[in-house]
Amino acid sequence: MCLKLWAALIACFGAGLVSTAYAQAGKWPTKEFVITQSDPYSEYPDPRQERRKLTDDELTAITDMEVFFTEVAEKYEEMGFRAPELRLVDGYGSGKAYKVNFFDYDDSAAPFRVRRVSDSITEIQIDSSRPFQKDGVPFDRTYEHIAHELFHTVQRAYQPSRNVIQGDWIIEGQAQAMGMYMLEKILRKDPYAGSREDYRLGGRPYNVPLADWQATKLHDGDYRTSSFWRYVGEHYAASKKNGRAGVAPIEPDYRYLVAMYENEYASSASLEADLRWTDQGLRKTTGLGFDRIYANFVSTFADFVPERMTRAPNGSAEAAKDGWLNFLFGGCELPVHLT
Repeated sequence: MCLKLWAALIACFGAGLVSTAYAQAGKWPTKEFVITQSDPYSEYPDPRQERRKLTDDELTAITDMEVFFTEVAEKYEEMGFRAPELRLVDGYGSGKAYKVNFFDYDDSAAPFRVRRVSDSITEIQIDSSRPFQKDGVPFDRTYEHIAHELFHTVQRAYQPSRNVIQGDWIIEGQAQAMGMYMLEKILRKDPYAGSREDYRLGGRPYNVPLADWQATKLHDGDYRTSSFWRYVGEHYAASKKNGRAGVAPIEPDYRYLVAMYENEYASSASLEADLRWTDQGLRKTTGLGFDRIYANFVSTFADFVPERMTRAPNGSAEAAKDGWLNFLFGGCELPVHLT
């Protein structure tokens, strides 16, 4: 199996590993969210900014999105994650709520995004022109984006400083796994089922190291590392019942990420820091190092097609499997033997 990551792993793990735990996360100050028409880049404060009149359908959709924000926040708090460092504003009742900025911005940027304003403030931004279908109903992916971006704010609550955070293969891969999981868990929806099977499963060329997702030639290669973090969640869930993660899908348990984020990250970001942090966290939560669990993942992941497909393959099952293996390992210079 041509996994170029091993050389970096060996170099990284030659030194002793030291772990410093963060304090346990407490109860979140609120789990209510208010989506406000507010451009954070405007020279004017919110009350003086020009606002377009929203239709009744859009107002209903925004309420549904706020409710989903709350439902996801309840899950994240229940898992034990730290509260995000979003701005607090007056809620709809007597309490406080997290503010979400809703305004029109460049469509070349992501329709949902997170900005680190300072070492202590993060904000969620939603492009007001893209979360709804023509009838005003939110796209299924809108809800996935909500869970994805809210998890980014959780990740940033553990950052040692404003400009230091793990690489995208960690940050985006984990957030994508959580976004898809929350959408299915809460709304029982999967926007990729029956259509984008390779993306739903997190398929990517595995002759390319996890950290070098740009080399996969896929614009969403970092998101596709969701497959690895999902596998660790399944492994963690199975181990609680003295079982093993395999080809048959089981519900992942993402609480292992809480323990991973309790491990202090380096004061400056780098591939070595990423690998060290990941190895420490996996050893703490699974008892296996990154090299061992990654090898287990790849050998198991190779058999996900056709077993985990949500639609019948175009052709025989054998042809689908051959296509999957070629997609995953076709770039390897040496024969790949999965036994």
